[in-house]
Amino acid sequence: MDCDGNHMTYNINVVFYLRIVKSPIRKDHYMRDLCFFDANCDLGAPMNAESHYAATVADLYAEMDRMGVEKALVKYHNMEDGAAVANERLAKMLDDDADHRLLGVWNILPEQCDEQPHGDAFFDAMKAKRIVALRHLAAPQRWVPCRMTVGDIMDGARERRIPFLTSHRNYADDWAGLYRFIQEFPENIFIVIPDSLWGTDRQIRPLLENFPGVYLETSTFWTPEGIRDIARKYGAHRIVYGSGFPAYNQGNMMSVVRNLELDEADRRLIASGNLERLISEERL
Repeated sequence: MDCDGNHMTYNINVVFYLRIVKSPIRKDHYMRDLCFFDANCDLGAPMNAESHYAATVADLYAEMDRMGVEKALVKYHNMEDGAAVANERLAKMLDDDADHRLLGVWNILPEQCDEQPHGDAFFDAMKAKRIVALRHLAAPQRWVPCRMTVGDIMDGARERRIPFLTSHRNYADDWAGLYRFIQEFPENIFIVIPDSLWGTDRQIRPLLENFPGVYLETSTFWTPEGIRDIARKYGAHRIVYGSGFPAYNQGNMMSVVRNLELDEADRRLIASGNLERLISEERL
């Protein structure tokens, strides 16, 4: 499957609280304009039943095909049994990714607890399992993200140019915690997920201005014309398309990206080009 696959458009006026609803794709809505690489997608069944989710790789393929998403960066959805177990389950699920359309995101934990391999062994395992990005869920897992707890692994990620997905919701003190974490690791690559139904423009701009390795993920960046304005001020190369699936429909932000008042080259960067570049520059 390539970027000439079928795509579906959505009306931006109805995206804000849209949940996943299965419906047939209208033939007159087919678009063969952009290739989309989703930077924020979950795989696996939730702890409690939800309206829609991708329990298996085949389920996620079907959803991606229905929406016209070519590839996805995936996290394990159910964290009930902890970060280390989630990493193992995601790696096993990726064995079913026969078409190589998915790449994984692993969780990190405090190094002192010995719940994960250390040093090169951890990064070798990432490479073997097609894991290309990292994240933490420090606040719900009750630990403090800082150099004291994860300095070695964050330094290893910096040396290998491995992107780190993060959201203010991962910190006990919200945006202040996210700011401090990025300040402690100023040369790392961060993909910041706004993860809020309220505007986050004032929170994200200082990070983009002060840290060249910070990128904005689009899934909940609701500020009117905000993505366009961010691209014009800081460059389209600082933005990556992400859906937030299954919380949000993959088509929501696809429609926004297609209709941005930017030139075609910039829209292509946001849709997939920037994430492709970041992954190609890794040194795993």
